Amino acid sequence: MTESAAIPANQFTDDNGNPVVSFPVLDVNGYNDLYINGMLQEGNTYSVGATALNFSPGGGVIYSGTPIILQFLQFFAMVS
Repeated sequence: MTESAAIPANQFTDDNGNPVVSFPVLDVNGYNDLYINGMLQEGNTYSVGATALNFSPGGGVIYSGTPIILQFLQFFAMVS
């Protein structure tokens, strides 16, 4: 791939099978992981915007039907 590519957020579903409208915006206490066909991807090969998963130029081919999992983790401190 010689140019960037993107997968819109509405092509994903959440843990309950509901369509995703947009991705969460994470702060410094959070991060995301991308798995393609069960393999964790390096962070410098993609970026996540509010409306799309973006791939950097120079990557490989992702075939139709390949499982893609985008995992978001956000940490919160509860003080009582």
